[in-house]
Amino acid sequence: MSFTAGFLTWLAAPAQRCLIAEVAVKVSAVEITRYLSTTGYTSKSTDTPASQLYTGRISGGVQFTRRLDLSGSGGSLSFGDIELDNEDGALDGWLSDIWAGRAINIWLGQQDWAKASFELVFSGTVEDIAPKSRNRMSLKVRDIFGPLNSTLSTAIIGGTADNKDVLRPICLGEVFNITPVLLDAATQKYAVHLAVPIEYVIEARDNGIAVATTYDAALGTMTLTNARYGTITCDVQGAKIAGVWRNDAGGLVEWVATVLGDGNFITAGQIDAAALTTFRAANAQPLGLYTDGRANRLQVMQQLAASVGATVTTTYDGKLILVRVGFGTIVGAIGTYEMVDGSFAPIARPQVRGAIRMSGERNWTPQPTGLAGSVTALQWPILGDEWVTLADSDATVVADWYQNVKPPAAETLMVVENDIVVELARLLALWKVKRTVFGFDGFAELLQYEIGDTVTLTHPRFGLAAGVSAQIIGVQHDWITPRVRLEVLV
Repeated sequence: MSFTAGFLTWLAAPAQRCLIAEVAVKVSAVEITRYLSTTGYTSKSTDTPASQLYTGRISGGVQFTRRLDLSGSGGSLSFGDIELDNEDGALDGWLSDIWAGRAINIWLGQQDWAKASFELVFSGTVEDIAPKSRNRMSLKVRDIFGPLNSTLSTAIIGGTADNKDVLRPICLGEVFNITPVLLDAATQKYAVHLAVPIEYVIEARDNGIAVATTYDAALGTMTLTNARYGTITCDVQGAKIAGVWRNDAGGLVEWVATVLGDGNFITAGQIDAAALTTFRAANAQPLGLYTDGRANRLQVMQQLAASVGATVTTTYDGKLILVRVGFGTIVGAIGTYEMVDGSFAPIARPQVRGAIRMSGERNWTPQPTGLAGSVTALQWPILGDEWVTLADSDATVVADWYQNVKPPAAETLMVVENDIVVELARLLALWKVKRTVFGFDGFAELLQYEIGDTVTLTHPRFGLAAGVSAQIIGVQHDWITPRVRLEVLV
């Protein structure tokens, strides 16, 4: 998200700033909301909630940190603290309340404004409350992903058969050679997904030989036409929601976060829809993932994002976005005028990588032995190997940096070989040259830039005098100051 020009102008000028927060908490078995502020504030009679007192307990520490993941794991949680004044001991009992996983929303505005004129600057969850000193407490604040750090599904097969307590599988995108879960031995019916719609069962095999089946796309099942002989596997196009099948990282991350499985979800309103649409258009590589319900929802989202070189993170106001590590279209310029004097410095040097290997086109049930005799030699590696592994390298860089020409391969969920080739070339171009991460403190006008943005960075030192492309990979902001600290990759 981007703040309005009027809000940024207001931030840059002296004002009677006020932060207000609404925090959910469970007190004596009752869910309530606590209303807090930095200065003391009462909403107007026309606001929602009307004429509400926001007690002036916030004393400092309203800082939040977000970073893109450069390691390729696809995730980086945002975190922060809110310090509360407990000089009079009135908050002592708050340590007995249940805060974990509850929602918190924070707005910034002017003390004499109506609440409706305040700008939402953070939306997330509380991890817990903790004493900071005798007279201070601290709310440990996390982004919206906290509740998603949980099991994806608990749906079991049910019934009375041997597999009654086995979890139903979950199939996303297009997957090759999965092992479905047996539902009914008498009818040879198998589950390939939750008992909800899928797109298509492409082919089923018995010990590697294609066999006839019927499938129920509405219930995520398939049934063998003839008796089973050996290991049953199949190729499937999985989850379909509201009549739509998706196989791209952004679309699947959205579904996992909002509707797939059971348990904790975020709402559509907690996703930056415009940013997600842009990301999906630019990163449409087909993916495929097959898992059981024990999978962690947040880790699945991160795995999907990492497969296309992206990070699952949030905007300033706490909405989900996916950001790809790498330089994009330049959206602005940052120079010494926007920086706090003396704060600019190099803080990290990512590893130069002259060779990159990636695996994809996963075979979810490798069968190096036990295949039927009529399986051809051409099919043996296709059914026997778990991954297709490809590489790209720069011989000069490998030699100059004394590197291994065969580093460990990063596992991805991509299912098209050419997509892997393209991503290898992109990553090699990004990392085969020396990169530096710079950090600096900036004034309020830099809040117009979001994590992941590419800007022109200019500074008289470190060879940056002529200006270079830089991607914002880290943001730490303090809404009390207000200042922002940026980390940029050059």
